[in-house]
Amino acid sequence: MSNTLMRRGEMNGIEVARSAQNITMNFPIAPIVFSSCGSFLGLAYLLKKKSFPKYLKDPGRRNAWLWRNTFCSLIHSCASAVWTFFCYYDEPKLLGDMVNTTTNLSIQLLSFSTGYFMYDFLDVVLNDGFRQVFILTHHTAVITAFSLALTNERYMGFGVCALIMEFNSIFLHIRRLMKLVNHSSGWKSINGVFLLLTMLFCRICLSCWMVRWLLQNRDLLQYSHYVVGLVGMVIMTVTNVGLMYRLWMSDFHKKSINKKVLSEIKK
Repeated sequence: MSNTLMRRGEMNGIEVARSAQNITMNFPIAPIVFSSCGSFLGLAYLLKKKSFPKYLKDPGRRNAWLWRNTFCSLIHSCASAVWTFFCYYDEPKLLGDMVNTTTNLSIQLLSFSTGYFMYDFLDVVLNDGFRQVFILTHHTAVITAFSLALTNERYMGFGVCALIMEFNSIFLHIRRLMKLVNHSSGWKSINGVFLLLTMLFCRICLSCWMVRWLLQNRDLLQYSHYVVGLVGMVIMTVTNVGLMYRLWMSDFHKKSINKKVLSEIKK
């Protein structure tokens, strides 16, 4: 009798373990993706109705849209940055095994971010046409890579690692919001320092490291997945380098030139 009960207990334990694994592997992805996309569309609509940007230095139609779009992007960056931290806290193996390790948090994070990038792609095309080619190319690469990871239930660690870049995006979006409202104070300089540091480490160094990881571990990936990942990371790396160059020229190089001009005038 006791042996029978023990066997039943073991079988129940196995069933519970299997059901827990199925919860992780069969997590509802599509509802999160479309809920995320719809939520950001709803937020942008509410911001448009509320007419929040009262202090824009140039309250034109495009600047008002840029303010709304950047505010929504800041919400995504803050949420994704915190979410990424908790993904690694919950399962550190996501960084060690970026192919096979999968958790509920990582699935939710990639689904949430895929929905956001879908929203942002639509928002940019509908309100700004194809003027921001770099942004649209970047979003296409990210949506393709994340969709591949979610449908194959693999590469979650790689996707979470890519979202470390959102730490830098926080300061990028704050910078744009400050420029739109013509905000000039000590906070702008502080944000500029964090922007430059996170740009260097969370974008440039990280994207180069991820390209190197793909090249070294190509045998772990299916060839088609490897090509998609490599092309996506090359696009992101080129975009990040271009972003770094534009940031340096507009914020730091320009300031050094202005200082030289002022010093010459004083002489």
